[in-house]
Amino acid sequence: MGYAIAEAAQKLGHQVTLISGPTQLTPPQVQKFEKTVSARDMYKAVMKHAPTMDVIIMTAAVSDYRPAKMFPNKVKKTGDKMLLEFVPNPDILATLGKKKRKGQVLVGFAAETQNLIPNALDKMKRKNLDYIVVNNVKSSKTGFETDQNEVVIIDREKIDQQKHIQKISLTSKKNVSKIILKTIFMALSKKRR
Repeated sequence: MGYAIAEAAQKLGHQVTLISGPTQLTPPQVQKFEKTVSARDMYKAVMKHAPTMDVIIMTAAVSDYRPAKMFPNKVKKTGDKMLLEFVPNPDILATLGKKKRKGQVLVGFAAETQNLIPNALDKMKRKNLDYIVVNNVKSSKTGFETDQNEVVIIDREKIDQQKHIQKISLTSKKNVSKIILKTIFMALSKKRR
């Protein structure tokens, strides 16, 4: 989704900075592209660019945890049990939500397998998001490693009006990207009038 959104935003004439983790996808042609290897690398890159961004769309499913200890060389089998300890990675989205400046729009994604809307609303509140795009990754037709998606866009400003949910039926990620961007930029243009 991240590459599809970056490509769609670029085609609409927006200045795009794409920060990517490891992938076998070919990145779209954008103004700035930065490749990262780990969640900590991504955190540093995002924090470097975020202050100058008007809209930040975070589509990545960055790992919540990493091994507490890294080994520089192969660990030889001894026959004994091996216990791995994991520590939390920095929460990029929550940090952005805390540092968000007035007028900046923060969009998060929620990959869920159950209770999609309640879980997404909770994440939106905890991380101070303006929009959240939620999809059911339990379905084999949508989410990761497929060119299609089916999502729900939730707009924080419309929650009180009970018009906060926009469902996008199964379609290509390119189409989903266009709809997400149209939704965000229409709302932005109304705010700036």
